[in-house]
Amino acid sequence: MKLSLSIVVYLLGVVAFGLFYAQAKAALGGKLLFLLASVAYLVALRFVATWVGKRFCRMGRQHDA
Repeated sequence: MKLSLSIVVYLLGVVAFGLFYAQAKAALGGKLLFLLASVAYLVALRFVATWVGKRFCRMGRQHDA
C-alpha cells in the first residue's frame, strides 16, 4: 500500500494534535471552545494536506517532462 503525501501530512498533523491535546485543552479552557478549535484545526489540516499533495504532485510532473 502506497501512502500519498497528503495522507502522510494529515497523519502527522493528527499525531501533533494528539501530542498537544492536553496543553491545548488547558489553554482554551471551555469545552465548547476546545471542540470548535479542534474541528477547525482538523478541517484546516485536511485542506493543507490536500494542497501540499497536489502541489508536490504537480512539481513531480514538471520535473518528469
